[in-house]
Amino acid sequence: MKYQFFDNDGKVTESEQKSYTDALKFAEERGITCLSMPYKLFIASFREKIKLLESHTQYSKISEYAEKMIILNQGAGYQAIAANDFMKKIIVTPIDDIRGWLEEHGKSEFEPVSQDWQEGKAEKQKNKANSPKVR
Repeated sequence: MKYQFFDNDGKVTESEQKSYTDALKFAEERGITCLSMPYKLFIASFREKIKLLESHTQYSKISEYAEKMIILNQGAGYQAIAANDFMKKIIVTPIDDIRGWLEEHGKSEFEPVSQDWQEGKAEKQKNKANSPKVR
């Protein structure tokens, strides 16, 4: 697949690469910037990497979380940015490192910020803004 790169002269160039990871390595070796991959490929690469974890005991949780991240990534705001960052990290991180992370942290870190938490935080901020100020 052809990927686009932004070089130091401000020009966009193309290069054929086998994968997004190869494109990132290509860019890093040359000190240039790899522009984003097509969205369909991004989602497919993310799902493919998650599928490699199918034999892991935490697979059901990570696959459910992954689908939530895909949905959040389509939105806007900080959750979309966080979802996109998470997805990029999964795509480029070696599978053994992901498995190690799952062993160490996987049981406690799969819940995205809940709507209840967001509403509670907004209510606290509203109350703080409306409270009388003491000097």
